[in-house]
Amino acid sequence: MEKNSPIFIAGKNTIIEKSLINHLKRKNNKNIVNFDYLTPKLTDSIMIKKYFLKTKPKFIFMLRGLSGHIKMNQDKPASLMMDNLESIINIFKNTFENKVKKIFSLGWAPKTCLEEGLTNTYNWFLSKN
Repeated sequence: MEKNSPIFIAGKNTIIEKSLINHLKRKNNKNIVNFDYLTPKLTDSIMIKKYFLKTKPKFIFMLRGLSGHIKMNQDKPASLMMDNLESIINIFKNTFENKVKKIFSLGWAPKTCLEEGLTNTYNWFLSKN
């Protein structure tokens, strides 16, 4: 990953996002577009499209969509699933249309992560960079 390439971190304001930002800064990646522009609502396709056209990210970290914990999973599972699917579709569609070089999705464990016996995808990612 080039140090000056625009990086977009798509996800909620979580400890994982903060840790990833700190890690990228330590690696001298200074062009994290989340700081320069208001982060769009991931389920809003028009907002995402405009955001991509403005920021032109080359690398995207897809951390996760909406999380409702146990209560929301029990009460509104379809709504939660739809929100996350819309977010994924919007990000992936604009990734393709804007010629993003690479997207990292930390929402599920990659096969190599599981093969290496690591259950935490964040630690797996950091071990590869």
